[in-house]
Amino acid sequence: FAALAAVFYVGDVALSASPVSGDPFILQSVAAVVIGGTSLFGGKGGYFGTVLGAMSLTVIGSIVFFSNVQSYYGQLLQGVLLVGAVLLYSIVDTVVRRRSLTRRR
Repeated sequence: FAALAAVFYVGDVALSASPVSGDPFILQSVAAVVIGGTSLFGGKGGYFGTVLGAMSLTVIGSIVFFSNVQSYYGQLLQGVLLVGAVLLYSIVDTVVRRRSLTRRR
């Protein structure tokens, strides 16, 4: 999907094969994956959660744009959402590990 998106982006917007034309999207793509629940260490997650994460980031950007708020507040809100998602997943993972350790004893 990433390669397909790159082909569409270069063909539609960039109109050149610059190797740095997609750099502004790196953080957003990783944030969409993490917010969608996919583990960065592998083994967990799927495309449905990633799509929902991307949609939530798009909705945040649209709300900020149509509210006539400065764009850096949208980036700040996306960052807060990303940190919150990472904290939530790490807390859930810690609780699951502790429960599995107590069951083994």
